[in-house]
Amino acid sequence: MAAAPRWPRAVLGGTCGVSFAGEEGRRHLLLGDAIRADAPVHILQGMQDKYVPWTHAMVLAEKIASDPVSLTLIKYGDHRLARDEDLARLIAAIDGMGWRCALTMEQEGR
Repeated sequence: MAAAPRWPRAVLGGTCGVSFAGEEGRRHLLLGDAIRADAPVHILQGMQDKYVPWTHAMVLAEKIASDPVSLTLIKYGDHRLARDEDLARLIAAIDGMGWRCALTMEQEGR
C-alpha cells in the first residue's frame, strides 16, 4: 500500500466532511488509539450540531498525534456549518492551513 500523501488535512464537518451511518460508521471508528495525521490539523465544530456533539471534537483533538492541532468551536453553528459566517470560518481555516503546512515542511527540511 502506498504511503498517504503529506499535505494539510482539514476535518471540516458538515458539507465539507464525510459521515457514515450504522455498520458502515462502526468500520471507520478511529478513537481507540492515537490518530497520526503527519500534518497540521484544524477541526471546526458547530456547538448546535444535533448529530455530532461538540465534545466529540475535543476528544478527537486530544487523540490526534500531530502538532499543531487547532479546534474551533462555533457557538451557533449546526451540523452543516452553512451560514455565511460559518463558511467564512471554513475558508479562513483552509487559508491558514497553507502557511502552517509550509512551516512544518520547512522545519522538516522538505
